[in-house]
Amino acid sequence: MLVVAGPYTTSDNMSYEPLKDFITYVGNHRPHVVIMTGPFMDCDHTKVKDNTMAETYKSFFDKLVDSLGELTAISPFTKVYIVSSSKDVFHVNMYPTPPYCSRKRHTNVHFLSDPCTLNVNGIVIGVTSTDILMHISQEEISMGMGGDKLARLANHVLTQQTYYPLWPPPPGLCLDAALWAAHAQLPTTPHILVLPSNFRYFIKDVNGCVVVNPEHLTKGTGGGTFSRILITDNGDLPKNIAAQIVRI
Repeated sequence: MLVVAGPYTTSDNMSYEPLKDFITYVGNHRPHVVIMTGPFMDCDHTKVKDNTMAETYKSFFDKLVDSLGELTAISPFTKVYIVSSSKDVFHVNMYPTPPYCSRKRHTNVHFLSDPCTLNVNGIVIGVTSTDILMHISQEEISMGMGGDKLARLANHVLTQQTYYPLWPPPPGLCLDAALWAAHAQLPTTPHILVLPSNFRYFIKDVNGCVVVNPEHLTKGTGGGTFSRILITDNGDLPKNIAAQIVRI
């Protein structure tokens, strides 16, 4: 399994070279599952803000999805799960965020909402593309508390059984309270919890749950990181989950 978080292109262009390198990696290693979280076209990107693109944002995104759909010919057993983001310029600026849609259907590409919970052959995976760890960190009162800060932040999500245990949200995040109550709850403690963040990448066992922050595929004008996860058997989790951070 591969887990990667956007942005997928560097801050100085829209060539998406890191995404192309990642697709090549997928084609070479042929994982069973690829989880990709947005944004794919960050509303804060300089090329988006200057309004110089020669096509619509949605048309550009559809071409990116087509490139992922072409993986079927190389790795027919790879399933790509794309989790939406409220930061995408072509999508709904609201949290929870509904799934993307594309002009063309690809059998290996599946669109999911933010947040979402997957069950892959008995392995429960929780995913959100919103940086809840950073948001909690900015509001948490933790003076004098020792221990692992990042594990403590992730534990708030697990113990409060919601992907976004914070109210009110910070400026810039349009949280719908009714949708939050209906779609942002953790139905169970997942085996793997994916929490992409601006914090440095990490993989931690938090109360029996493997929490993964793959960081981002791009960092400024350079490449970033993603996570590779190997699950050998679902009988004794999380001991049989091995994970590593891969630099692009």
